[in-house]
Amino acid sequence: MPKSIHVTLVCLAIGWQATASEQLQIVSPDTAETYPYSSADRHHLYWSSQRQILYAHVTFSNHMYSGDTEPLDEESFRFDLPGVTFEPDSRKFSVTAGNNHKIPIATLEKGFLGLGSYIRPLPGTQIAIYRNRGEVRVVLTANADGQRRLGRGTWVELNQAQSPEVTETGCTCT
Repeated sequence: MPKSIHVTLVCLAIGWQATASEQLQIVSPDTAETYPYSSADRHHLYWSSQRQILYAHVTFSNHMYSGDTEPLDEESFRFDLPGVTFEPDSRKFSVTAGNNHKIPIATLEKGFLGLGSYIRPLPGTQIAIYRNRGEVRVVLTANADGQRRLGRGTWVELNQAQSPEVTETGCTCT
């Protein structure tokens, strides 16, 4: 192989690797207060076509502690995730990183038997529900390489102390 072609292939491979490891975090500007002893029972992503914004809908429940003396209590909250765009033709949701590189985060899938639809996060997308003594914050992390950094699945519920970098709202690229 001629040297010029070999060098070009190496440069292309290095450039692709740098792009593929790109990570973007969207911290919801919304917070909520719930009982410290409740847990996230249900969660979904929704798209508001009127507002052009993706949001996480999270329901907390005390089902682990409810019974004869403690009634079941559920609270639902909405957390906006700004900066996400929807492309109807491809049915994909994406975020744009600092270098104008789009990172796909989810797809709009048809429901069971073709009825309705739902938003399915793609590999590399993780939605973390951070809790700090009843205060709740939601952070969506998108990784271009398709790897989940917290390694526990698409939705994770964590103590705020497990993520000291989540202190401000907004969008950060690393």
